[in-house]
Amino acid sequence: MVFAAPGAQGPSKGVVDALDHAVALRAGIRAQGGNAAVVLAALIEAEGSPGGEGADGWVCEHPVADQVLLVRATPDTPVDSLRAARTLTRLARRVRPDVVLCAAGSDGREAVELAARASELALLPAATSVVRLAPEQRSLVALREVEHGWQEMRVDLPCVIGVSRGPDPRPDPEGRNDAEVRVLDAAELLGSDRPGSARGTAESPPPSRILHSSSAPTPRAGMRTGDPRTAVRHLAAAQARTSPLPRPRRPIGARRQVWVPVQYRDGLCHPASLEGLDLAARLHPALAAVAVVPCAAPEQARALAPELGRCGAEQVLALVADGLESRSPAGYARALSCAAAEEAPLAVIGAGTADGREYLARLAVRLNTDLIGDVVNARVDAPPQAGPAAFVWTRAAGADREHLHLVTRAACAVAALRPGCRPHPRSPSEPAPPELRMLRPGIGVPDGRITELDRWEDRLARRHVEQAAVVVHLGAGVSADTAEAAHRIADARGWTVGGSPQAVQAGLVPPQMEISVERLCVFPSVALCLGAEPRDLDAVQGAGLVIAVPAFSGRGRAVPGADLTVDTDADRVLRTLSTDRPPSPVRPGTQAATDSANH
Repeated sequence: MVFAAPGAQGPSKGVVDALDHAVALRAGIRAQGGNAAVVLAALIEAEGSPGGEGADGWVCEHPVADQVLLVRATPDTPVDSLRAARTLTRLARRVRPDVVLCAAGSDGREAVELAARASELALLPAATSVVRLAPEQRSLVALREVEHGWQEMRVDLPCVIGVSRGPDPRPDPEGRNDAEVRVLDAAELLGSDRPGSARGTAESPPPSRILHSSSAPTPRAGMRTGDPRTAVRHLAAAQARTSPLPRPRRPIGARRQVWVPVQYRDGLCHPASLEGLDLAARLHPALAAVAVVPCAAPEQARALAPELGRCGAEQVLALVADGLESRSPAGYARALSCAAAEEAPLAVIGAGTADGREYLARLAVRLNTDLIGDVVNARVDAPPQAGPAAFVWTRAAGADREHLHLVTRAACAVAALRPGCRPHPRSPSEPAPPELRMLRPGIGVPDGRITELDRWEDRLARRHVEQAAVVVHLGAGVSADTAEAAHRIADARGWTVGGSPQAVQAGLVPPQMEISVERLCVFPSVALCLGAEPRDLDAVQGAGLVIAVPAFSGRGRAVPGADLTVDTDADRVLRTLSTDRPPSPVRPGTQAATDSANH
């Protein structure tokens, strides 16, 4: 069964990718002598259908489903992410599919959260960020896409799968199907639940509402030059910006706590976890930032304490339990939920990575609250001494650079911080390590229905495109030689190379580094777009500075959406970056910058 989450406008890319996986599974099962059918289930608004053209829109545009189930929401059952997971759970209990493939709009990040929530509610094993599936006897072999590599795992049936991208190559659609279309009522599906228990209920999540959306984004400067040294000066100026230091640490005392779960590997903290600590340390003087380290031994947390203290942690809480060294998202969620029930933090702010989005979604279900994803900032005006607090979360709203501001009030708010949205805090001094406290939560027995088969990752010391301060974006007009030079310069300077879908297909960048509106929008300090076309710049509009080198030079006009267009060959720009020492920095928008550009 393929489940389309709320907000999907007809068969979007995420839905099509999930359907392609379903078709490939159906063909594989039939090739093994079995029988399989594809059911497309869509949660739709009270009025109309997702595509606005009736149920036929779901069948005609991608005619591969054997059956279509449209679950219609009503004013009494509004469409939100937590209710979507509960609706999916109730629907799965009625249909009893062997595999539930989750798709959400055009953003695979939402599919991760939906699959994790449905797994917790239905008590089924799950795999998220999946790019390939192969059927076995009563199990699936899933290939997960993690930030710098892949993880292969076996998942017993029935299971929930969160799709990251479609299979490669795409399967043959097998012609048109005359799918049976049924319309169900969401209130009917949820009506038999009784509120009050922590999981699997129809109880509404704590109130959340949209405060406002930001005003239209400020237009880019739109300067143009033929001199690549101008780009070097602008890039140097943007890199010179630093983050203010976290506020001084004080004894925690009776202050309410904001937890930041720490993801780490080989003794190194994930950069997004350090950004979360920086945010937590600035929320309010009456709140204390606590770094939570799930580990198998307290020595692991003690080794991380100095770096966590430099980034704002006032206390390090070591959650010690056997099995947590395997970095299982389900194990993390169990440990955090047990500890949160005992310690009652005011909020949990985690890293919005592939694994982070999964364990945070599971944690939100266990705490009977909602998950606020893609957070780039937050504030709380006056935290109470007891009870919930009103948080104002700022969410990234996509390529248009407009932000969405949400107000939530919950006993324990759970949020996923967008990696790379905050500068890495740097302390000029070496503060004393924060207090280390140990807690032994009960996490139960690990799920034996999931077996890790293999995991391989790129060990190079380069950051993912979500975490890098400077991103070199390769467009469709870049050659293999230019891409090789860009990788070489980026590695030497600590930058990261990403690319458009065309660059991924050409093998110039790995799939994890794809930057596109459909896949991933990034928020670096600088985006240097080589071989750029206007559509390539849509996904980097959150950058502080956008420098575009057009795919075809000599056009004599600026690329829309760029602060600076360098109207010359991309190889010339890379040679300048590799040989020239940048002149004194020039801030974009100043008179000196204007004089240096050729209009």
